[in-house]
Amino acid sequence: INVINNSNVITQTLYMIDSNAYLDDDPLGLKWHYDNVHADQIAWYKEKVELMHQANKIALNNDNAPMPKSLIFQHIPIKEFKVAFDKAWDEETKSFKENSEVTYNFGKVGESDPYVFPPEDSLNYFDTIVELGSTQGMFFGHDHLNNFSLTYKGVQLTYGLSIDYLAYGADRGCTVIKIKNDGSVNIYQESYYQDKYVVKEGIAKQD
Repeated sequence: INVINNSNVITQTLYMIDSNAYLDDDPLGLKWHYDNVHADQIAWYKEKVELMHQANKIALNNDNAPMPKSLIFQHIPIKEFKVAFDKAWDEETKSFKENSEVTYNFGKVGESDPYVFPPEDSLNYFDTIVELGSTQGMFFGHDHLNNFSLTYKGVQLTYGLSIDYLAYGADRGCTVIKIKNDGSVNIYQESYYQDKYVVKEGIAKQD
């Protein structure tokens, strides 16, 4: 999905990626053997990023036009989210520590050890994302009780805030993504329990 301005220039592209499900040795997911984003999907993403860049060169009539920014949405987190988490997490205090490689943005850790449940490998998916320099944020679900956000290698990795009433006792709310005219984004969380949101009938508000 392309967000364009009045000059037909792409300011942001939103990519929805199927993160697949389980490996063949674990069809029901009982071993937590999660599949990766596949090589053909990575190739598709790279092709589309380069195509969007070419579209902006044409729109601006400038071969030096900047790469359009982008965001990726998928269900299962990538392995590098776990790498970033391990670099920033202090197991003794159960909190995030200052780290030169990882920035803690917001949110809470709700899952138990090992906290983040990605596939064992991500092929060259994240490396491709960093190399292309388009995607500034990735958004995940999967680990229901996590809603924290970290920035690693220039990419903001964020768990969504659950809005459902069907599973778990997670915080209810949403992740708000505001895309600005220059392609930058403002990402933050909002609690569902505010007067501006209509409360579902039969569900009491929480303080």
